[in-house]
Amino acid sequence: MKLFILEYITGGGLAGHKALPPSMLHEGDLMLAALLSDIAAVTGISKIILLRDARLPPPAFLRNSSIPDDRIHMIWISSVAEFETHCDREIRRCDAFWPIAPESTGILEKMCRMAEMYHVPLINSGSAAVAICASKSSTLQILAATGLPVVSCFRHATPSTSAYPGTWVYKPDDGAGCDGVQRLADTASLDPAVQWIRQPWIEGRNLSISAIIHHQRAWLLSINQQIIEWDTCQKASLLGCKANTPLQPLSLYQHLMDTIALSIPGLAAYIGVDFILTPHHGPVLLEINPRMTTSYATLSADLGWNIGEAILASVVQHDWVPHTYTASSTG
Repeated sequence: MKLFILEYITGGGLAGHKALPPSMLHEGDLMLAALLSDIAAVTGISKIILLRDARLPPPAFLRNSSIPDDRIHMIWISSVAEFETHCDREIRRCDAFWPIAPESTGILEKMCRMAEMYHVPLINSGSAAVAICASKSSTLQILAATGLPVVSCFRHATPSTSAYPGTWVYKPDDGAGCDGVQRLADTASLDPAVQWIRQPWIEGRNLSISAIIHHQRAWLLSINQQIIEWDTCQKASLLGCKANTPLQPLSLYQHLMDTIALSIPGLAAYIGVDFILTPHHGPVLLEINPRMTTSYATLSADLGWNIGEAILASVVQHDWVPHTYTASSTG
């Protein structure tokens, strides 16, 4: 099998492509290193093709890896034209396509559509599901309709309501990670070109769920503690995630994931779900990440089995069944 891994990380932004913030650049490299380590251990993969921005250094994993040089083929790109040409060509040449990219500004959706157009197995959620999840407000509306607990969400332009006194959190509706997330009293500084949403500040623990979705069924992998820092300007940064946060009852989180898997057709492979665990009302859902997340970086080591191999198999093997693991190990 030839696997094409496209890592959308542009250090300063290729001409015409939006530059990613430093935190997302770091997260992307952590995910890439973990994925390459997992996939390199899969004997059925003869070659891995990796697209990477020419201004970035080789992935740290490769510098210290014992993988034969002829097994991983690096393609360095330095322009939008090169990016689009190689992306189109390599997707058609490979047996499976695994994108590592944010869902913001339609980047991930476009990549997924290319794989679907060429009928290449996509190791990710489908483009339609990505399009839904790229909008936080649309996602929360769908989840709320199923009865799941979600944070209240308003367009920035809608008048404030006295039902939610206190602090508001502002986010780009199609933002990824903590990009652009801030707590504000005065909204004059918000970029008018961005479609902002606002949500009432909720006290609780910032957590996420990692799961594999296969044929609208969910397999819970871990519950993760998100380490979020707020700077003096009240802007958020994700510093990292700690997997295997012990929470009970597990059946509650399995129910959440099963309902999510049924609510948005096309969710597949690995997904992450962000939520706040409140002291008195339990979990409150924030968003769905239809892609790899920062938590993946340590997941195989934390769980003791090859998560990347399982995700790949869930897409390319129609009779896939999940790896057997002890439920208590999922947090």
